[in-house]
Amino acid sequence: MVAALRTCHILARPISGATATMEFVKAEISAGLHPTIICPASTQTLPDVFEKAKLIPLDVKSIKRFAARQSWRYVSLVLDTLRGHRFDVVLVYAFRGCGLLPVLGRQVSNTWLMNIRNSNLNSFGWKATIADNLTYLESLPFRSVLVCDTGIGERMLGKHPFHVVPNGADLQKFSSGQRLQMRQELGFADSDQVIIYIGTLVKSRRPVRMLETFEQVAKARPEARLMMVGGSDQLPELIAWGEAHQLADRITFTGRVPYDVIQNYVAAADIGFAYYPSLAVYQANVPLKTAELLAAGLPTVATDTEGNRIYITHEENGLLAKDDPTLLAKAILRLFDEPELTERLRNNAKASVTEFDWQQIVRRSLFPLYEQYATSN
Repeated sequence: MVAALRTCHILARPISGATATMEFVKAEISAGLHPTIICPASTQTLPDVFEKAKLIPLDVKSIKRFAARQSWRYVSLVLDTLRGHRFDVVLVYAFRGCGLLPVLGRQVSNTWLMNIRNSNLNSFGWKATIADNLTYLESLPFRSVLVCDTGIGERMLGKHPFHVVPNGADLQKFSSGQRLQMRQELGFADSDQVIIYIGTLVKSRRPVRMLETFEQVAKARPEARLMMVGGSDQLPELIAWGEAHQLADRITFTGRVPYDVIQNYVAAADIGFAYYPSLAVYQANVPLKTAELLAAGLPTVATDTEGNRIYITHEENGLLAKDDPTLLAKAILRLFDEPELTERLRNNAKASVTEFDWQQIVRRSLFPLYEQYATSN
């Protein structure tokens, strides 16, 4: 039944930067579907598998949270693009203004689904309350709402019905990285013990906290190296911090890395660092990167947030610590000083996230919804 469905994905940023969307589409293609994707254009190339999808890039910028005029222009362009098309299921990745699509695009499909992911989260406070209320109102015209976590659904939608389709990891991808070649390219010695962080390095992520943590680790362990993989809006300041603390030769900033090769960087590391600040906006965040570190079999230290606890059980498949450089450093140093613990965490890491494999998630949680709503039209 699924293979016969005509599906369309609509998102307000390039698909190359939307991990969940890419994985949903890949799973659909594997099941024999030929999905349509409508999104802002990007200069980045997609893996060959996406040749089986119909990508319609629009010449617009990604939609910001409260850019009303920009949102209306994007909605108008999407509706113009959809004119004359008919789909069994249209999956819209929530953005401000998206609630107009099922209202004005009734002729396109009887099944419009709204998908709320991490990118829709806001910090707590009055601004977040307004944003969550707007998201709730925009969800009402949709046939159903998908969320990545029960807590997020309850916070944004209250008693309004929703379905949980969790975030996950491509287990096969992250267990097949090229370790030796990547370490050579990055200039790591065989004796180096590389700690890796993957994710953006924007100010709200408090990257200096990670540097302060590493400083304490580096003082105790001369073989320790830190690799920070991700784009940054303050890279000069971070590099200057490393130079000022005599750590420039022990910290590697890779900049943004294409998703199709990220597994090689993870494979080059020895310890995962799943750092999410103890800020309200990150507490409920369901951290894909934590699942990916575990999928690669890395013994991982993570901040003790609600999101990280979805994937990590302390001292079973990783270590949890409060968002404090001293406590985080102590946890990382345990992996240097306690080889039996490190080996146990490494052995348990991949198996612990089996249920979060993207292919399983899509087949278990998403496809049944497609069938349920498409066949009930």
